[in-house]
Amino acid sequence: MRSFIRNVYITLAGTISKPSNEVHLINGHYVTKHVVDKSLHKAIYEEFILYLLSIGDIIPISDALDKINKKHTKNSKPYFVLTYDDGFEECFDIMGPILDKHNIKAAFFINANYIESNQDYQNNFNKRIRIETKRPMSWEQITYLHSKGHTIGSHTLDHHNLNKLSLEDIELQIKKNKEILVSKLNYNCDHFAWPYGRISDFSEEALEITSKYHKYIYSGTNYKFYHSFNNRVYNRRHLEADWKKSYIKYFLSAKKAL
Repeated sequence: MRSFIRNVYITLAGTISKPSNEVHLINGHYVTKHVVDKSLHKAIYEEFILYLLSIGDIIPISDALDKINKKHTKNSKPYFVLTYDDGFEECFDIMGPILDKHNIKAAFFINANYIESNQDYQNNFNKRIRIETKRPMSWEQITYLHSKGHTIGSHTLDHHNLNKLSLEDIELQIKKNKEILVSKLNYNCDHFAWPYGRISDFSEEALEITSKYHKYIYSGTNYKFYHSFNNRVYNRRHLEADWKKSYIKYFLSAKKAL
């Protein structure tokens, strides 16, 4: 009943809401969680992109961080940043061509052990994140996205909850994942988003370890504030491309504090 009431409220409130004229760091994972053919995936994703472009601009993550760091977050229109966790294949074959078509740069956060893994590993990974219908990108596909100017960030080796690991294992998950990404792509991996994204999934100790390897660190929550952990973490708003327009408008209408 509580879920039903919440859905009704958000749907109704969303019909009269509009995204605030601020910088919005959007955190997604896929086009849709459901199994549909690729032509429908493309239609869903392009509709989402065209909607955002009809009300604002989609900018690279570097431009967004510059605005946030300079406190230039109040604008004449909304600015959106697209970030995607986990590295599903549709990031390449569905999102990639549409992003290129509209000259949009996104950020993709990768779990290196998931890429080109065997079926048993993929099954366990997908079970952990409760999405059973997805497959990972290949290194060739990630390299291509990187060559097109998209940001490739780190998301740990295996997508474990860092608050359930020892400090030694946290360091391994973060350090090794960066080493693999740097080796595969020949670049400096500055960006990191922790798995599951909640503040409760990331400790001060994990932050200290992560800060040794990455300049920019992202949550997936606390979106009414640009920062968490005393301005050391950038907060993103979870939002998927197939959500109802009323939901999108409602969640992006929230005013944010620096």
